Amino acid sequence: MTVLLENRAQRFAAACRTDPATLGLRVPRLPDSLAALSAVSHPVMQSSANRSGEPDARSLAEVPSSMREGVDLVLDGGELPGTASTVVDLRDYALQRRWHVLREGALASDAVRGAARVQRLRTAILRWC
Repeated sequence: MTVLLENRAQRFAAACRTDPATLGLRVPRLPDSLAALSAVSHPVMQSSANRSGEPDARSLAEVPSSMREGVDLVLDGGELPGTASTVVDLRDYALQRRWHVLREGALASDAVRGAARVQRLRTAILRWC
């Protein structure tokens, strides 16, 4: 899933693309071959492994060599499913409690809505207790 957040401080330009007021954060479901990354306790700044508008790279061999040459570290997770991430816009959530799915991808919109309902219920229960 990719979430869009308001970027009030306009930090992390590489993660903002062309809109410095919006920060895009990707929260991937990692395959077993990359499970060790789950132990990383800080965000990892990375770009997509494809040029904007071009097909997703499903393996390291499909990542343009010009992109691989400009990075500090390359991890080969084997062939990935190549399904685009679901994009959820949370920029209005803090003030208006509104969010919406901009693009349905690997995670169905219904699953996002269900997770949001569970989180609201969990929050209400914790306040009550």
